[in-house]
This record gives sequence, structure tokens and C-alpha cells, in this order.
Amino acid sequence: MKEIICELLGISAASYYRWKEDRPIIGFLEKYFTEDDLGEYLATGKLSRFESANILESQINQYEEIVLDNAFYTIKDKLKVYTAKVLQGGGYKLKDILLKALDDISNGLETPDINLAKQTLIATVNTVEITVLKIPVPKKVAGVSSWLEYNVSKVEAYVLVKRYKEIFDMIEQENKLK
Repeated sequence: MKEIICELLGISAASYYRWKEDRPIIGFLEKYFTEDDLGEYLATGKLSRFESANILESQINQYEEIVLDNAFYTIKDKLKVYTAKVLQGGGYKLKDILLKALDDISNGLETPDINLAKQTLIATVNTVEITVLKIPVPKKVAGVSSWLEYNVSKVEAYVLVKRYKEIFDMIEQENKLK
């Protein structure tokens, strides 16, 4: 190991022990790398075990993109059905409640992470106040909260919070095509 470290650092064998006392790099190399690792690096300029980690990270990013893209279309379809049923029932305010809550969240400093998006969205919906003929209507807010709780996954809520304008624009365009 000493010879490989000397070659890697460009020092003589006599300097190795002095470097080991004065510089923590020797301890680091000995602790976290094997002799084979350092030899491979000197021979190829890279470590295959770290290259594998980069490939794995790339694959994870691809899967994440696929999952989020799927969630985008899933939540869009759910909202399209939900808003169509609500509009047939004369409850146009339900869409307004959801949009108001989403606007409130997007005007905040940060988008909640994937684990908190659904919880944040429901909590924000519950703070929205609406009136119909100047009478507060908490029942409609509860309807939106309930729908979110039982019909929207955490991932879908995350995508909805991040891309709601795009989702509602797409729904509106699809409805015009009918």
C-alpha cells in the first residue's frame, strides 16, 4: 500500500512516514481505499465501484422522472373527473377552493417535499374561506379535503402542488375539445 500511495502522491518512500505524521491524507487513503482501489485508479484514472454508483444514481433519477410523469397524468385524470362531477352538481366552488389553496401554497417560500405535500395541501384547503350569497360554506371545504384525503396519493399531491397550473390548463384544453 505504501508504494502505491507514494506513486499516487508523487513522493518518495522516505517521505511517506513524514507525510503520514504531518498530513491526514495518508490516513484517509489507508482507511477508505484498498490497495486494489488505488492501483485501479492509477491504472485507469477511475474507480469502477464509484462508476457503478453513478450509473445507479442515473437510473434512480430516470425512475423518479417516470413516476412523477405518471403521477402528473393520473392526478390530471382524477381532477378532470372530479371537477366534471362537481360542475354537474352545481358545486363550482370546489374547484375554486382547490385552486385558492394551491395558489396559497405556491406563493409560500418553498414547495413541500413529497412526504408533506398531501398533508400541506389538505391543511391549506381547510383554511380557505368561501362564501355563497355572503354565507360561509365550510361543508364545501370539507368535501375538497375529504376528496384529497381518500383519492390522492402523496406523489400525486406533490405533483399537483408543483404543476397545478399546467394540470388545470390541460384539463381546460381537453374539455374544449369535447
